[in-house]
Amino acid sequence: MPTLSDLFTPRVAKSHGYDKYESGAIAFVSNGLSDNGVVGYVTPKKRDRIFKSLALCISAFCEATVQEPPFIARGNGGSGLVVLQPKKPLSKRQLLRIAAYINHSLRWRFSFGRMVIPDRIMGLKVPLPRDSSKGITVEDILPHPNPRKPVRRQHTTMRLVPVALTDLFHIQSGDYHKADDLPDGEIPLISCGDTDNGLVRYCDVPEDHIYQNCLTVAYNGAPMTTKYHPYRFAAKDDVAVLFPKKRMVRTTIIFIQAILSCETWRYSYGRKCFKEKLSNVSIPLPMRKEKLDEDFMKSVAEETSYWEFLKMRIHDAVPPNQIEKS
Repeated sequence: MPTLSDLFTPRVAKSHGYDKYESGAIAFVSNGLSDNGVVGYVTPKKRDRIFKSLALCISAFCEATVQEPPFIARGNGGSGLVVLQPKKPLSKRQLLRIAAYINHSLRWRFSFGRMVIPDRIMGLKVPLPRDSSKGITVEDILPHPNPRKPVRRQHTTMRLVPVALTDLFHIQSGDYHKADDLPDGEIPLISCGDTDNGLVRYCDVPEDHIYQNCLTVAYNGAPMTTKYHPYRFAAKDDVAVLFPKKRMVRTTIIFIQAILSCETWRYSYGRKCFKEKLSNVSIPLPMRKEKLDEDFMKSVAEETSYWEFLKMRIHDAVPPNQIEKS
């Protein structure tokens, strides 16, 4: 396999701190994989290095993304990015496959105490995929939402109040211990795993053991990992099933799912979160006039990158009494 130095020329990013910029039309790329590393759109400053060709961005923690030009990459604060520009023409698909390989197979080599610098990364080997136009691409699967005018993200102040889960949900453990004991069928069986939204198999279960439009919270695996299921499903006993006590619009339940997933750091293999402990959990939620600020939660959900993709897939699955009124 070729090394990265065989395929790319490394360029060290040069920029100011993101909070020093005015709003603009140039993507500002930083560490992380969320939103493909883009934290906002800015107006460049003098001495910024603006990249004007398709390139591979490697964060300080070896998170690889493919960036469309023009863009600025974080180049200050001791954890700047390394931008890899192809020595010979490479298609976007080839770059995406190389980025996927780096994220899957090379990222473990780097950490806060051993950040990426050109000397550390350029000698690593990567496969050079063939440039084939055959096959299904991400663009074929994802929807194409109407383009929005680039805006710089704003920090929003909100009033967060601890709310007990038991004020919002009925909590009960799943019904089945062994997946293999159930007959085959068409109902998804959800467990504590992260892959495929926790789905382990399809089975046949009684109607009173079927849930819909609920959250599941993992007891085992990565405790407190939370999944949303707008479809009909059954549950193993290694998850809790949370179903709303009152009508809850889909943006609210997705927001709560995200907040619960941020609490996984509190739990581990030696400190699991079973039903009794989960029943005592409170989470910070935006409030207005002593009620959940569902308008704010809706605005947050709708501003995420994949809302249009999610919206199309959960709308028809939401029961009539929980469909959001437009």
